[in-house]
Amino acid sequence: MLKPRITIIVPVYNVERYLNKCIDSILGQTFTDFELLLIDDGSTDNSGEICDEYATNDCRIHLFHKANGGVSSARNLGLINAKGKYIWLVDSDDWIEMNCLGSIISTMEQEQLDALQIGYYTVNDKVILPCNSKYRKTTGVLTSQVYVTPDLFIGGVCGTIFKRELAIKNSILFDEELKIAEDQLFFLAIFNYSKRVKRQNILAYYYRSVPTSATNTATEDQLSQSIKKIASFKFFNKYSTYCKYLMIIQFFDYLNLSKKNIFKLHRLVRKYIIKSKTEYIYFENRRKNILWCYLYLGLLFLIIYKILKFIKIKIDNANKTTSILISKN
Repeated sequence: MLKPRITIIVPVYNVERYLNKCIDSILGQTFTDFELLLIDDGSTDNSGEICDEYATNDCRIHLFHKANGGVSSARNLGLINAKGKYIWLVDSDDWIEMNCLGSIISTMEQEQLDALQIGYYTVNDKVILPCNSKYRKTTGVLTSQVYVTPDLFIGGVCGTIFKRELAIKNSILFDEELKIAEDQLFFLAIFNYSKRVKRQNILAYYYRSVPTSATNTATEDQLSQSIKKIASFKFFNKYSTYCKYLMIIQFFDYLNLSKKNIFKLHRLVRKYIIKSKTEYIYFENRRKNILWCYLYLGLLFLIIYKILKFIKIKIDNANKTTSILISKN
């Protein structure tokens, strides 16, 4: 049996509300030379049964049921079992544009690309918005060191197609212990071994932003671990500009999560930020603004406390005077 030209990997966990739309968008492509790996990561709703039904009716689908281990373990199982020349990771609550696959594969093959990134839409219950305009562009074929910058590279699964051999030959898998930025570090490693990469102005991925996503429910420990993993990333020095930019994003998420701990990771982040960089200036200004805010609130509290204390003394003195006058009478 000939190997498919592309493998699409979809990790599935408790997404019965969205799963049909995701799978249908893949199976409905006019380009048909693909395999679809559905990785049921121990779903407790009807997601597993939905996958069973699709797998029974379409031979291009290969279904794996596994105990719950998180999205990274599900993606890794898909990577290990993939047979296609190229790989596209699609989340099960997202979907792809109809009839986009043929154009994507054509670009990959004609330009002999190791990796290709395309644009995406962000979806919530009210609106569908295109990604930032800086990602809606077409570049020439670039080296990874030129391409991996905050203005071009996106380390998420929103529209990155890459050669499977890059992951296999270099033993690149998702870090299953990491809950935040695990996709960033995975794709940074993939791009490190890519010689020919580009961005194409195609908006063909629909990313659904949900309140229960890992990004929106991150804990302090998870964000702290993420920052430390980025700081110790194997290729940090090679892609230092992007890694520092990524650390700033993670740190600001940390600040927004818990204002009382705004200085907890300051030394760790500061160690990896060069003072001449715009990111560092923004970081320092944000930190100082928060500091001044706390000092202002503290001073305001002290003033209010002094005023209330003064009023209380006046009231107590007035009460004493009244009591003395009453006793004399």
